[in-house]
Amino acid sequence: APSASPAAANGKAPPSSKSAPSEPLKYRFSQEDAEAQAESLLPPEIVKEVADGNWKIRLAAVEALGAWLGGEGGDVESEIVVRFLSKKPGWKESNFQCGTVGGRKKERADVLMVRRRQVAGKMFGIFQSLAENSTTWTKASAAITIPPLSEKLGDMKLKAPAGDALLVFAEKSSLQFVLNQAYEPMAKQKAPKALADSLVWVDRAIREFGIGGLSVRELIEFLKVGLKSTNAAVRTNATKALVTLKLYVGADITTFLQDLNPALLTTIESEFDKVAGESPPEPTRVAADAAVAKASSGGKGKGKDDDGLDDLFPRVDLEKLVSSATTAGCNDSNWKIRKESLETIQATLDANKRLKPSNLPDLTNALKLRMSDSNKIVQGLALDVVSRIATGMGKAFDKHARIFATPVANVLADQKANIRASAVTTLTAIADAVGLEPLLSGFDKPLEAQNPLLRKELLGWLEGRFADEAVVASLDLTSLAGPVISCLEDRNADVRKSATALLPAIVARAGYNYVLDQTSKLKPASRSTVVPLIEAARGSGPAPSAPSAAPSVTAKAPAPPKAAGPARGTAKVLRPGASSAPPPPPPAPADEPVTKIPAALRPRQSFGARVKAPTPVSRASPAPASREAPFRNADPDAKRIRAAKETGSLKWVVDGTPRPDQIEALHHQMTPNTSPELLAQLFSKDHNSERDFTAGLTLLDDCAKDPNLASSFDLSPEEMRARLVANVDVIFKYVTLRIALTSTTITVKCLDLVEHLIAVLDLEGHKLSDYEASALLLSLISKVGDGKETIRMRIRGLFKSFCNVYPYSKVFTTILDHGLISKNARTRTESAEELGSLFQRHGVTSFPVAKALPTIAKLISDRDASVRTAALTAIGSAYTIIGPDAVYKYIGAIPDKERTMLEERLKRTAGGAPTPTPRANTPVQSRVATPSRDRPIAMAPPSSPPPVPKALTPTPAAAVSGLGLAQPRSKLGAVSRIGGARPLSVYSQGGAAGGESSIASPRAIPTRQGIPRVSGVGSGIPARQSLLAPRRDRDSHEDSGIPLTRLEVQALVDLIRTNDVAKCVEVLKQLQREISTQSNLLVNQADDIIDAITQQMSLAFTDLNGSSPQSVLRLAKHLMQTLSAFFDHKNLGQAVSTAALTSLLAELTGRLLDTAENPETDAISSLSKVLNMVLIRIFHHSDQTACFTALFNVLQQATVDLRDLRGQELTDRAKYAELVMKCLWKVSKTVKESLEANHLHAPRLLRDINLFLIMIPPAEWRRRATDNVPLADMPLRTVKTILQQVVSVYGEQVFDQLDEVESAENSFVYQYLFRLASNTGSSGVESPRLSRQPSTASASSLGSLRSTYAKELPASPPLTSVGSPLVATSSGLSNGSPTDGNPSPPSGPGAQIIDTNQRLKSIFDLIGDPVQSRTGIAELYEYQKQHPEAEARIATWMSATGNYFQTYLKRALDNLAQVDREKGLPPPPPPPPL
Repeated sequence: APSASPAAANGKAPPSSKSAPSEPLKYRFSQEDAEAQAESLLPPEIVKEVADGNWKIRLAAVEALGAWLGGEGGDVESEIVVRFLSKKPGWKESNFQCGTVGGRKKERADVLMVRRRQVAGKMFGIFQSLAENSTTWTKASAAITIPPLSEKLGDMKLKAPAGDALLVFAEKSSLQFVLNQAYEPMAKQKAPKALADSLVWVDRAIREFGIGGLSVRELIEFLKVGLKSTNAAVRTNATKALVTLKLYVGADITTFLQDLNPALLTTIESEFDKVAGESPPEPTRVAADAAVAKASSGGKGKGKDDDGLDDLFPRVDLEKLVSSATTAGCNDSNWKIRKESLETIQATLDANKRLKPSNLPDLTNALKLRMSDSNKIVQGLALDVVSRIATGMGKAFDKHARIFATPVANVLADQKANIRASAVTTLTAIADAVGLEPLLSGFDKPLEAQNPLLRKELLGWLEGRFADEAVVASLDLTSLAGPVISCLEDRNADVRKSATALLPAIVARAGYNYVLDQTSKLKPASRSTVVPLIEAARGSGPAPSAPSAAPSVTAKAPAPPKAAGPARGTAKVLRPGASSAPPPPPPAPADEPVTKIPAALRPRQSFGARVKAPTPVSRASPAPASREAPFRNADPDAKRIRAAKETGSLKWVVDGTPRPDQIEALHHQMTPNTSPELLAQLFSKDHNSERDFTAGLTLLDDCAKDPNLASSFDLSPEEMRARLVANVDVIFKYVTLRIALTSTTITVKCLDLVEHLIAVLDLEGHKLSDYEASALLLSLISKVGDGKETIRMRIRGLFKSFCNVYPYSKVFTTILDHGLISKNARTRTESAEELGSLFQRHGVTSFPVAKALPTIAKLISDRDASVRTAALTAIGSAYTIIGPDAVYKYIGAIPDKERTMLEERLKRTAGGAPTPTPRANTPVQSRVATPSRDRPIAMAPPSSPPPVPKALTPTPAAAVSGLGLAQPRSKLGAVSRIGGARPLSVYSQGGAAGGESSIASPRAIPTRQGIPRVSGVGSGIPARQSLLAPRRDRDSHEDSGIPLTRLEVQALVDLIRTNDVAKCVEVLKQLQREISTQSNLLVNQADDIIDAITQQMSLAFTDLNGSSPQSVLRLAKHLMQTLSAFFDHKNLGQAVSTAALTSLLAELTGRLLDTAENPETDAISSLSKVLNMVLIRIFHHSDQTACFTALFNVLQQATVDLRDLRGQELTDRAKYAELVMKCLWKVSKTVKESLEANHLHAPRLLRDINLFLIMIPPAEWRRRATDNVPLADMPLRTVKTILQQVVSVYGEQVFDQLDEVESAENSFVYQYLFRLASNTGSSGVESPRLSRQPSTASASSLGSLRSTYAKELPASPPLTSVGSPLVATSSGLSNGSPTDGNPSPPSGPGAQIIDTNQRLKSIFDLIGDPVQSRTGIAELYEYQKQHPEAEARIATWMSATGNYFQTYLKRALDNLAQVDREKGLPPPPPPPPL
């Protein structure tokens, strides 16, 4: 076979078949000119090596040429390259004929042929690449290569690259053009296998391109060449191609096969029968010529030039085939005659599917009337006839379509579904034939009709057609603007939804101003609803653009983008073992390394972090394609319109379970400006709706907290924030719908979203209006009474952060008006406590105190004890600010009982520092009380601990497990089993705090609510506008003796939270001066100072190494100096709450471990020593009770999952836990002295120990020791040592210190105390505390008494201590105190008192005896009845016993009194209060 046709070689078009239409080709170069230019344009070494005799050199040269063309040689004329390669190496590269050779020569020849085929394959690849990528590729270039390539379709090694190249050529021109050039060389193939493979390629091309623009008759003639071949494989492949063609053409194709022999024709028909009823394959490729023709024809209509069947099946004139009698029968009054006439026309159309353009006036009018025929059978036949005529006539049906548009659309109002389906089918057939343009003008009247069924069907059909943007781009949609706008108000939700979906395209094509003018006919109320939808559609509609004149269209999916790195920087792994850890959470920003701190010791993270967190994108995976943003624009007009409508009774309020109409109304409000995907998730109605709600909330939360996510929507972080702000009202409304659901996951996700949205609003400087904030505040107040402590504390934190974006006076008023009157006792409690917190944070000047205090005072009489306590605390907060006179003045007259309770409370509230009356078992607390110190914080339950009692007051472990903790950015665990930390929001430096007792996390601590910000952070303070003035100014200010105001102090603390290292250092210097000169002024800001310093430690210590800049080392130094100066003042150290101290200790211990293990420089080594010194000062000068609680919290979370860790992560965690335990040892050395000096609160210490043992039971510690888990049972032994010191102080009275331990007799700590107390008693050691009172029962008798009570009276509490109180007697009795059971008879003035004491001593001795205890109780009851004057003395004796014993004794006496009442005897007088 020739290498190329001579014509092609000389610049002329290659020959084609006779019937092929002449297609003039313009060649720009002759073969000689192309070769000459190739030598100058192509790299010389490639030109030389391509013609080399060594196949390896030629192969390398062709590969190099391909690479060069893909890079710097991309602008070379493709025709030059094609002609050059057709000469060197040429088309004969793989046509090596080995001749008749034998032995080793033949083997060598086979190898050589394979190698040459490799060169040819690379060359074909270059042709394909040029066709795909080169802008100079033309049909002329393709015409040169098509004949040789078609010859290679029979080559085993080259048919694949040759076939792929030919298909690409067809995409860039047309399949008909390629076949015109290929028919002749393929038909002349001498080898049957080559022809068979060519037919396989033809079959593949038909399936991938279809027959659009193809000369079917010419293709059939070519296939006949294969059908008449003597080779079976050739005939089989030709038959397969013919069967594929039949799927497109239809059964009538057999008309053109009648010249084949009968046997072959029978075989072909049998193959046709096998595919009867099958649809033709959908084309997967589009030729450029066909795309241009489609664009020029408009819509989906088929142009005449695209119809490849015109030469096969000539069109007929329907007007000549349908008689006038048949047409007249369509209008007959008898429905049967109308039916027969339509069936006749239907049969005619079955036989003649291709119709010539004709007017058909009579038939058109008859069919139009039948669209509204009362007989449904006739109506259905008429619709079918119209669709058949439209399909058969094609584009020529244009003028008829305008006539049928309105009648067919009106059929969609029919109540029968099958008739509506027929009408939709007819509309689809017409639109496929002529496009949408002729139909649109006829849809206005049907849409204006108030028929929801018609509107729903028609708009739904239009929505499906408008999905193709190419169709919409060429349409004039002005006729639809008015009708669609009227549909936006339809009562049917589906109608409104479809109309809203069509609106962007209508605005884009008809023009925004035109569409807006159409609303002038609407009523004002309706217009206010519709205009926001138009505004939203304005920004989301497709931009109007004319179709390109010659688009290069391809149906192939675009090549995947190159693998990209993660969107966020990959965090540095501090330990090699981290690679073996479980998959990490989504990567943090590049400047925040992955740490190995326990999850509970990480910064504040969302509780929904465990709910389907998105998997981070792998480095090797392709970058995700951009998707539609959750909200389409940032236009605030829609929100303003919504706000104007929702006034008075129309205000958004969700009370309890949301009403269906509220959900529907919010869906309607969100539809115009929300992505369909998000809308479907937020308002899902299927059985997995909660999962969809969570997914939608997660997407919104991620957008709010992660600025890097904006890039996945092709938006900047600023634009994303602006869109969130513009739609914050509907987001808050949605939260009010879902936060009340029973699903904790959804509730937590709602709280996460609100928290991060507040941070976004604060960063943007947006202040919430009453419209935006009121609904959410009411829902949060209702939810603050949730049964889960964690949820309540989260909401309290939101109240605090809410004040950043909404006036705190309005927050106060809202809580006062709605929270205090709630039916839920927890809601009343939390609301009252929050009001007290607001008093403490902002004073009382901005609040309606005259209204608030009387309202709060009413709660003093509440039947719930926690409500009463909260009310008293709130009033006490105001009392510390305005004093007693103002408090009593505002409260007014209240019942005596409540006034007494209030007076007692206010006596213990002096200047904000509660000073409870010292007792023998209660340490005096001289430190300044803060709300967060005594405020319990939720603690996450362990996986399998003993059940926590219902009324158990949780410890500040919430700061660790629930609310998040300032994260020591150290190497203590890349992934924790407790819950992976999610990336914090970096939209703002201060996110939402977790409430009064929550622990602010790095980059998530808000600025102080209501405090004006200093220049550089926010708005300045009017007086002293810069707290960072030059030194001389500050000195002069200090010398003046004018102290900083509270506002200035708070602003100074807020300035610490900055990412500007130099500025932070200056603030710390100023703070150190304030600490040294006026530390008392900083007491109320102690927690804020510690939280701010804890946050900044992550900025200073993250990735601290020898190469760290000096400014960072300087910041670390000043942070430590500030802490040292702070804790040098005991009044400041005592004022730090448990939550803040827990955060600080976790951070400091982590940093100490980092610097101690990696002393890269002297500076870091010195820093390690300073960290150690700061910890020592904290232990000495902080509140001892808070210090123990904090250390137990950190130790608990560092060890709770120690058994589950492996490898390096286990080693790192064990080192951290060991360091925390050493800190606990350091503090434990002074337990005895602290208890004796009343510096340590024993009940709180015992409660913390018990909670620690609940989280990790003693049995687990012992198992860990057996299983060789690091630390073994050392923490348990440490706890026992601390308990031993407590027992050494209190002795048997230690059981009186269990007030704060719920169900103490069943607790772990009680068991250990019992054993330790028994051992102490049996060894004869007397406790110092116990020796202060004369004992009337030995330790052994007490132990036996408890065991007896445990058996005889299981419902009664154990007897904890029995003894005589110190009795105040007259001077004459100073030496007459009873010392034994048989005292001498008393005499003198105090004889009666002595007698009473002796009698009571004997009675209490009986009660203390386990055998005679009931007898003693009975004697006490009788003595109480006989001597009512001794009630005060009895009460004194009882008060000397433990609380549990007092309760038991009173209950026993009450039981005896009840028995007397049943017998009708007078009961004894009630004992006076103790």
